[in-house]
Amino acid sequence: MRHCNCLTILMTIIVCVNSASSADLTGTVGIGSEFSSTDSGPGFSIGTLYLPLTVTLYPTDSVDVSLEIPFLYQHGGVASVIGSQGLHGGGMESGKTVASPSSASQHSLLSSPGMSTGYAAGLGDITVKVGYMLAPEERWNMGIRPTFYLKFPTADSTKGLGTGKYDEGVSVQLSKTVENWHAFVEPGYTVQGREAGMALKNYFSYRAGVGYQATASLLPWLVVKGTTPLAEGLDPVMEVRLAAQYSLNEKSWLEGYVAKGVTAATSEYGFGLSLTRGF
Repeated sequence: MRHCNCLTILMTIIVCVNSASSADLTGTVGIGSEFSSTDSGPGFSIGTLYLPLTVTLYPTDSVDVSLEIPFLYQHGGVASVIGSQGLHGGGMESGKTVASPSSASQHSLLSSPGMSTGYAAGLGDITVKVGYMLAPEERWNMGIRPTFYLKFPTADSTKGLGTGKYDEGVSVQLSKTVENWHAFVEPGYTVQGREAGMALKNYFSYRAGVGYQATASLLPWLVVKGTTPLAEGLDPVMEVRLAAQYSLNEKSWLEGYVAKGVTAATSEYGFGLSLTRGF
């Protein structure tokens, strides 16, 4: 039943995109590298290296469709992709609008000292997102952009690279620009597939940030993001990031960040770098 629901959502997304009127197809391709680590006590540490390839297409001026294909290398814990509120992939100044720092899926580890501490590597869970600019800021004084999200269980759950279940969710980003200042807030909700023995929960998520256009090429951001507990017995996730976007030219840009976890369920620290090219 849940598998059918996911396919229904995906087919609805495809129909909506195909029926949208307008303009020539444009898009972006991005590659990234992100690392996070936590010391969970004597003799036990967890960490993950996340290497996503993200392709985003813009069938119209209002619609964007993104596909994220990640490679994952991890030590300890069970991988869980956190909804549409994370830091991997696109979502930067893509040539369409000035958006918040990367807004594709966030990778996290569901872990405790009782879990396996071995190493594993392989394909992660593939995600598809469809966003729609419901209210452009130029006409409504504030940008309103809902995003629909679907995660496919392509990762090997026997290696702890994923939960082995479909996830689906929605978020709504509100954005505002005043002169050189940019601000956004993005609440969301994700339905997680249930896995025996993991006590996974549906969860609310959020991202909020403020950025300043320091130069024509440089846009630094301060971002706070997190979720309610992902599983029974875990703390909420909360992280603070200092990020920056740097335009190399009209079609290429870099994004980097350093991160610090706030709660026990969040990686202690992290950093990442991505390169995106428009076409």
